[in-house]
Amino acid sequence: MIYSKVDNPKCTLCVHAQIHNESDNITCDIKGTVPADFCCKKFKYDIFKKKINPKKVLKSQNFSKEDFTL
Repeated sequence: MIYSKVDNPKCTLCVHAQIHNESDNITCDIKGTVPADFCCKKFKYDIFKKKINPKKVLKSQNFSKEDFTL
């Protein structure tokens, strides 16, 4: 699998975790309530839980020809 190796595994990205917005704790199916940065040996990466920032759009209308001359 392409995303099988995670650089920084933590429970917020695990299949077994359920994230709650009101607290920093996570409910794990295996361990129960754990901190968000916790990671156990049953960690299994869930690609859909990773938040990806959208690409920024370059506003080319603000540039003029003089901006690119030396």
